[in-house]
Amino acid sequence: MISVKCPITDCTYKTEEVGEGLAVELMKLHAAVHSAPHPCITRTKKPDRPGIDTGCSESEWAFFNREWNIYTKRSCITGDELKHELNAACTTELRRCLLNFVGESELDKCTHEKLLCYIKEIAVESKNISVHRQEFYGMEQSRDEPIRLFMGRLQSKASHCDFKIKCTCQTDLSYAESMVSDQLVVGLYDKETQGEVLAKHSTLTTLKLKFEYLSAIEQGQQAKRSLNTSTIGITKSQYKKNEMKSKHHNKNQTQETLPRGCTGCGSKDHGPGTRKPRNLHCPNWGVTCSKCLKRNHSHIVCFAKEPTAVAATHSDDAHTLSTEVDGSSMGMLSSSLFGIDFSSLCPLKANCNWSTALPHMEWSAENNKFVPKSPKKPSKIRLCLTPLPEAHAQVGCKMSSKRCRHIKTTKIDFLADTGAQTCACDLDTLKDIGLHTDDLLPTNHSLLGATSDRLDILGAALVELKQRT
Repeated sequence: MISVKCPITDCTYKTEEVGEGLAVELMKLHAAVHSAPHPCITRTKKPDRPGIDTGCSESEWAFFNREWNIYTKRSCITGDELKHELNAACTTELRRCLLNFVGESELDKCTHEKLLCYIKEIAVESKNISVHRQEFYGMEQSRDEPIRLFMGRLQSKASHCDFKIKCTCQTDLSYAESMVSDQLVVGLYDKETQGEVLAKHSTLTTLKLKFEYLSAIEQGQQAKRSLNTSTIGITKSQYKKNEMKSKHHNKNQTQETLPRGCTGCGSKDHGPGTRKPRNLHCPNWGVTCSKCLKRNHSHIVCFAKEPTAVAATHSDDAHTLSTEVDGSSMGMLSSSLFGIDFSSLCPLKANCNWSTALPHMEWSAENNKFVPKSPKKPSKIRLCLTPLPEAHAQVGCKMSSKRCRHIKTTKIDFLADTGAQTCACDLDTLKDIGLHTDDLLPTNHSLLGATSDRLDILGAALVELKQRT
């Protein structure tokens, strides 16, 4: 009778005192335990810790408080570690304010709940209920803002307005839903939709009905835009196909109708299809056609349908130059205006190449004629551009404290125009001064470009322009 111990380190298994053969079989069965694969252990990703900064609103604090409760439950944090995590969730500026306001000894001995109260007192900018209600009454839907986001902003703001009234039974009755329902219609961006909702006031009596109706209109408008975009794309694609087919067909017809050989003199001895190039063997190479005024062919083989007539008349008191194409007058220059000799613009030659564009020309008093000259560069002025967050706050669009820290004064080169009515910039300039498109004020201002196309304005910013010498 023997007893065998497992040779694996840290394993305490040992067989009972049995026969040698039975002990060997028991050890084989036990060895299967060590050779079995370990179960797959899945590790859950640690949740991201929320953060809080000074100057936050009550809505932002409510969001942080909810996120913090979820974070503590998922992380299973308790005791002093909970305080350390809450302290780490604060920014450096907020931790410095806590130390100065509360004191080091109080921070060390206070509980987690007390620390949360201290943070709220310092971080949250409390407002009077009247201020909240005034801001609620002035809330409007932004351009391209979905109705569900606008309604969410209204409900979040209404939670701080204390829309409650006491009943005779001393019970608080809330009328926040009615206020949100009214402001949802008053603050609509699309005034046509606003009129439709107001016209159906007898049927759209509750907040839910108004929200469902506005959501249906919004979805219909989005579907209409998508449908029009896809239809335009299909139409353009079909138009391009037809255009390519037409060009290919016309090219084949032109190739079939063109004579083989030289297109400058009509000879088949040289030109395309032969080994003799046109520029060396064509007698009309360099000759200007008297029919179309183009070079390297004669009027005998010219394919122009109608000739281009050039008529020039000279008189003692005026020089007049008129060009006619297909019998219609294309332009008229008269030297009787201002006493200027416009005939100096281009010499009147029969073989003048009118297809060549004239360079930029300016009047030279010294030479008493127009001379080619490069145009002057547009005047530019360098200004210091500084955003004004206080001005934004006065019109109801307050910037966050985080955004205000990124604001900076930047030198920008502006195009000087004495007749300009608007100062415009691109997104790169907006980024250089520390602003984002979310900081822009909504505006119904419109601008037209050089081609009379309406420009898409993202918004307006209140800035200070200053020239430093």
